[in-house]
Amino acid sequence: MRASRIDQMQDYVLSEHTVSVKQLCEEYHISYNTARRDINQLIARGAIEKTYGGVCAKSTFVPPAFVNRNEQHLDIKRNIAQKAAQFIQDGDIIYIDSGTTAWHIMGVCIIADQFCTLCTYIKSCDYHGCTSLLFSA
Repeated sequence: MRASRIDQMQDYVLSEHTVSVKQLCEEYHISYNTARRDINQLIARGAIEKTYGGVCAKSTFVPPAFVNRNEQHLDIKRNIAQKAAQFIQDGDIIYIDSGTTAWHIMGVCIIADQFCTLCTYIKSCDYHGCTSLLFSA
């Protein structure tokens, strides 16, 4: 019965990606200590790793490169950037994170010749042709 439960747990964690100890206790009607012992068995198998308060599937996923992600859903990203840029006023200081959707706001501000300070990730600056992490558009 225990081996079967551990097999089921492994499938459950792999399908959910991240599971708390509490979830395992509730799903399999086991005590916290039993869940911890089962987790140790799962970890020994190698497909699952321990996290704070639970377990997660070991990931072999490598996210696609920025350039590839940036080209996906391009029209939607540009529309979002256009809408977001409407809230930017001259003199604002804007932090642009490294996400591909937020990144398009930089291009909108530069094209609109808005005077605002944009702080961003260096690769975004390289792509837009500026030379500083902190620049004014």
